[in-house]
Amino acid sequence: MCKAGYNALMKYSLRSLMIVAVLVTLLVFVLIGARAEYMRQWAVFHERESKNANDLFEAIEHRLKASEYRGAIYRPWQIVFENAP
Repeated sequence: MCKAGYNALMKYSLRSLMIVAVLVTLLVFVLIGARAEYMRQWAVFHERESKNANDLFEAIEHRLKASEYRGAIYRPWQIVFENAP
């Protein structure tokens, strides 16, 4: 049935598993970095729009949205709801 010294659970070598773990970790970091850049761009956009706003309410709204995006840069688990105007 089984060869001596062969374990069916140890199908892959430790080296192969470590390579997969490193690649998955790199992928996660790249995705988090891309999301952070996306949030930064939206924060800059809303800061610029708050300066060009016609009324005080619109300016405050853009400032609050920019603050939400800035916070999400450092907290990747935070969800920012993009309200349509």
